[in-house]
Amino acid sequence: MTLFQLYEKKELPLEIQKLLESGNCGGYLQAPCPVHPSGPVTFVCPSLLKVNGSTLLLGLADEHTALGRGLVNSLWFDREMTLWLHGADVVYKLSVKSLRCLITGPLFARMLLRARQKDASAEIGCAWELCWQSCEQTQEPLPAALPLPVPITPDLHLDNPRIRNS
Repeated sequence: MTLFQLYEKKELPLEIQKLLESGNCGGYLQAPCPVHPSGPVTFVCPSLLKVNGSTLLLGLADEHTALGRGLVNSLWFDREMTLWLHGADVVYKLSVKSLRCLITGPLFARMLLRARQKDASAEIGCAWELCWQSCEQTQEPLPAALPLPVPITPDLHLDNPRIRNS
């Protein structure tokens, strides 16, 4: 297995692009989740955009959630996730992988501006680029999803005790 293999960026199918642009698109992401060893956990996607017709961008208000850990797990261990996109009468199932996490830059700013269009005081913690691998229309029912954020045990950060005393 090769670590950090670059994925081929290919154009999203036209029907997916139209669905994402319609404003009537909902999404669910099934991600590997180390805090739920029984299998992937499904989350409602709070915001999702297409970038350059080939990459998807997912914005998260807080990266320290079970979904954030699942995205990191996908990135570091080359694990696929399932993205469910649905419109009024259609459901698509996409296989996606994490490409990178953004905490600054033009794509991050784009997601932040989108969040602030809905709520002027909204913030995002990070934006994730997702690279799609395969796509199919499906008749399967949408998975049950957990709301965001899902509380997790806080990350432990080790630092020099002198920093805390100064």
